[in-house]
Amino acid sequence: MADEISTPPPPKRTSLRTWGLVAALILAIVFVVANSQRVEIDFILGKATTSLVFALLIAMLLGFAIGWLSARWRAHRR
Repeated sequence: MADEISTPPPPKRTSLRTWGLVAALILAIVFVVANSQRVEIDFILGKATTSLVFALLIAMLLGFAIGWLSARWRAHRR
């Protein structure tokens, strides 16, 4: 049997993109928590009254989904 010398894998380096995402997420959470009053939201077919926290979270999730899907669509086209 041959003795195999295993070297530890190099440490993972956190990219600038990851740090930017973490910073944006922290800022978004602080912004959402600071805006907790109730608001009226006008839709095309009606109105709803809800906490601004939920409206902002829904808007952020929709923005994230649109950005993620458009990035995948662009990558698929290439």
